[in-house]
Amino acid sequence: MSLEGEKVRIVCIKSYEEEPLDVIRGTVTNEWPTGLKVSGRHCQKIMEESLGRMIERPVDEETKVMFVPFSSIKFCEIIVEGSKSDMIDRQVKMGKPLTGSELKRGGSI
Repeated sequence: MSLEGEKVRIVCIKSYEEEPLDVIRGTVTNEWPTGLKVSGRHCQKIMEESLGRMIERPVDEETKVMFVPFSSIKFCEIIVEGSKSDMIDRQVKMGKPLTGSELKRGGSI
C-alpha cells in the first residue's frame, strides 16, 4: 500500500521522556524504502495551562517539505476528508505558531 497523495498525521518517537512530542501534519508527496517525503507543518504537543490539557501547535509559520525516516515514526494516521480528524487537522494547521519561550528544543526529529 502506497501512502503517496494521502493526508497524514505522523507522530514521531521520543528518545527521552522529557522531550516534546513531535507531530508532522501534511500530505505524503513521495515514499522511499527508508521513509516518507511530506509537505506539511511540523507541530509539537504542549501543555496549554489555560485549558489544562495537551494541544498541538505548529512550530513554524510556513509549510515545509520534510523527509521523515520510518525509524522516527511511532505511528501514522491517514486523515480522511470530512472526518473529525480532518477538522482537527485544519484547526491545528491554522493555529498560531509556538513562541520562542513555548518551543521545546531538542525534539525527536
